[in-house]
Amino acid sequence: MRMLDRGVISMPPIFRSRTGACIALGLTLLSGCQSTLGHKPAGSEDVAHFEGDNHLNGAQVADVQVALGHGFENRGEIEQAQATYTKAIEKDPNRSDAYVRLAVLHDQQGQFGESAKMYEKAFQLQPKDADTWNNHGYSLYLQQRWDEAERCFRRALLNWGRATLGTVPFVIWGGKLYGAEGVLAGNMVGGVAFGLIAIFAGYRSDRASWGKR
Repeated sequence: MRMLDRGVISMPPIFRSRTGACIALGLTLLSGCQSTLGHKPAGSEDVAHFEGDNHLNGAQVADVQVALGHGFENRGEIEQAQATYTKAIEKDPNRSDAYVRLAVLHDQQGQFGESAKMYEKAFQLQPKDADTWNNHGYSLYLQQRWDEAERCFRRALLNWGRATLGTVPFVIWGGKLYGAEGVLAGNMVGGVAFGLIAIFAGYRSDRASWGKR
């Protein structure tokens, strides 16, 4: 099975621009998204045990399947990983992380048409997930679709910012001033602030893209 050589992509002049800076930052952040080394792998006996336990639901069995898939990935057993993630989705169709891992594996094999389908399903389940946008951006980068990759990386950064900088400080501030109601208000204010930033960034990105045509 052919694995994609990530070292053969030539860098275009775009990497001297703000677009290139955004892409470079996105690729840096990918070190925590593409890899599964931080996951503890499950063994086949664990899956067999849980699948035979009538007290567990499909979502719980899918948890074990995904963990097993991570283990196969870490050992380079791509076909087994793909089969295991597929089983996880069969047990729990709402496992967006399984769709993302399948997409990443397709990317590694240069099967970009298949990976696009997996990303689309993941976005249907988790449209604001920063890791999914980041991985999708890397997929587009591998295809040398620079402008689209940039937009995905921008979206990933904005979603990450909204989930951290756009939530935590405002919630703490609101909670200290007004208690529980302040927490809700702070969360809303942070969401609105980053929503406006996202609109402005999207406008600037689209304007720059049209200017190149």
